[in-house]
Amino acid sequence: TKSETPTLGSSPVTTAAPASPTPSSAESLADLDALTREAASRNDSWANAQEKKLLKQCGEKLVRRCNFVYELVSTEINHLRNIRRDAGCIPRALRRLPPSAAISAAEIEALFPQLDLLERLHSGLLADLRRCEPPARVLTKATLPPAADWAGLAGLGAALRRHLSGPAG
Repeated sequence: TKSETPTLGSSPVTTAAPASPTPSSAESLADLDALTREAASRNDSWANAQEKKLLKQCGEKLVRRCNFVYELVSTEINHLRNIRRDAGCIPRALRRLPPSAAISAAEIEALFPQLDLLERLHSGLLADLRRCEPPARVLTKATLPPAADWAGLAGLGAALRRHLSGPAG
């Protein structure tokens, strides 16, 4: 099912509704592990995964655009991974403080009031950015994009406006 979540801007973001209201620790760790593996498996740039001969056929402008979008996706993967890691470890560490320095659950919630919303916002942004990512991890003559842009690039501006526009964006 789909649910609408407010954005940092003025437009809502449609994201997949969570399977349960609050993900279990095991689900959160699995999601974090998956993002960690994906981040580790990505190249430094999109062009580094391609044959130089085919990159020349793409043209410098398209290669720069592919690298830019690839870097946006890589950055968002790392940011979402950090949010999930910090959302799991910081509140938990605060709950384990000795009684003399203990912070109540209400105080912890006040310090981190919308971690779930922040995670959903960035999950939605990552999903939209992935739809805009360059068409193939490794180019072949059959998958070489035309001199014009690939379909995902046209949606990049709309995705960024949807997630980042408005007074708070």
